[in-house]
Amino acid sequence: MIAARGRHDPRPSCGDRAVLRWPSLVAHSPSPQWSIGSRPGPGPGAPEHPEQGPVPTGSLCAGPASTLGAFARTVPATRRWRSQRGMGIDPVRYRVEELADRCGVTVDTVRFYQSRGLLPRPQREGRVGWYSRTHVERLERIRDLKNRGFSLGLIARIVSGELDPSEEALALALAGPLPGEGVVGGAQETMTLDALAVRTGASRTLLEALKREGLLIPRGDEEDPYTAEDARAVEAGLTLLEAGVPLSELLALARDHDEAMRGVAEHAVELFARYIRDPLQQSEDPEAPQRMVAALEAMLPAADAIVRHHFRRRLIAAASARLADGAPARALDADDAEGRRAG
Repeated sequence: MIAARGRHDPRPSCGDRAVLRWPSLVAHSPSPQWSIGSRPGPGPGAPEHPEQGPVPTGSLCAGPASTLGAFARTVPATRRWRSQRGMGIDPVRYRVEELADRCGVTVDTVRFYQSRGLLPRPQREGRVGWYSRTHVERLERIRDLKNRGFSLGLIARIVSGELDPSEEALALALAGPLPGEGVVGGAQETMTLDALAVRTGASRTLLEALKREGLLIPRGDEEDPYTAEDARAVEAGLTLLEAGVPLSELLALARDHDEAMRGVAEHAVELFARYIRDPLQQSEDPEAPQRMVAALEAMLPAADAIVRHHFRRRLIAAASARLADGAPARALDADDAEGRRAG
């Protein structure tokens, strides 16, 4: 059915032709017992259509030689779909250009999503690929998830059903503004690498070098992967450069810090998964997703504060040790440990 049920059958049935609503054909067709689109009661001996109900004898759809039936068989399917679109009726099947236009994206975007496994392949008839409402709904879902801050990698897992509700809630919390991050007008401020360069006054070359060394970390594969927090970190790095620290030494420090912090971060995530996420998932608690997100939002600032405090204390201790007699902080720590054992 086309207009009545919202599905397309390339071989129009009698009922399909009865509801196509072609006004010009109504005016020149044999006089029917009821007008196209009306729903009269059955007449004596009226043939049945399984979806439309009785079709009265003498209607425009009464026989294969009727005016409308003959005309419908001569109209190409794409022309009938375009006519229906003009009347506000969803044609159900789309070529790739029509799908892109319907969803407000480019053809390249449609094909890119297919290559990433986000969008199912079309049904092919010869050399033509046909898309359906399923593809429209999937593209709308992808757009909604992108607007909520999900990366394409996470979106792929969500639309494929790999994430359960609690994991999806966690992903949403991680994609959005986190506790302590800048929010403007109720939304997180995001920017591209070029916009970050303009914001901080740093060159794009410098930012790319910081990104390679792990000092500047984009959030997923979003189009605007940097935030106000990244801008503040870059400005802090520029302060060190302006103070006289050579760029090569700053990048070496970034490599060391990234290597150390990567292991600490992975260990922290493992602890969260083992002692928070897994027990909540196994509890079958209907509020498990909300409790998991609440735990994340409470633990993240706490862990951040501990790491910042520890690093700051270590930094001050190392500077104090160097001022005392020039001995590296590690040597002083070893001497202190030896003294404690001897005592």
